[in-house]
Amino acid sequence: LIFVKHSHTDPKGVLSDLEKALENDDEFEHKWIVIDRDEMQPNGGGHEVENFNGAISSAKAKKIQVAHSNPSFELWYLLHFEYRNSPIDRDAVTKELKKYVDYAKNSQTIYQEILPLQEVAIANAKRLKATYEVDSRKVHPTIDNPSTTVFELVEFLNGLKK
Repeated sequence: LIFVKHSHTDPKGVLSDLEKALENDDEFEHKWIVIDRDEMQPNGGGHEVENFNGAISSAKAKKIQVAHSNPSFELWYLLHFEYRNSPIDRDAVTKELKKYVDYAKNSQTIYQEILPLQEVAIANAKRLKATYEVDSRKVHPTIDNPSTTVFELVEFLNGLKK
C-alpha cells in the first residue's frame, strides 16, 4: 500500500499524478484516486465539470477506482456527525463541519479525531447513495449533491486490516 504524493488538486491532475508515479511499476492490484466536484467559484478556485467527469471516465477506462465527493471531500467528514441529503456548497460544508470539530484544510489530525465515528459516516454515506439509486438509477457524481463514495475506499482499506 502506498499513497502517491500529488502536485495537482484538480481531478485530472490527481489521476495524472497517480499514472506518472506508477508508470514504471504496474504491480499494484488496486489503484484509487480521491477527487471532489469542487465547482468553479466566482472568487476563484474549483475546476470545470469536464475536468471532474474526464477524470472519472479516464480512471474507469484504466481500471482505477474513484472515490468521489460532491461538493467537496469535507462532506465525508461531515457525515461522521450528521446525515445530510439536501444540496450544499463547499463553503457551507466546511462551516457545518466546524460546528463539530476544529477543522482546518489539510489537517494532519482529523482522521484520528473522527475515527471513532467512522461507522456512522459509512452508514450515512450508504444511506445517501441509496437515495440516488432508485429505479436502477446510478449515482451521477457531477449532479448528485450531496454525494460521496469515499466510504467504498474506507471499507476497502478496512478490509485489508483483517
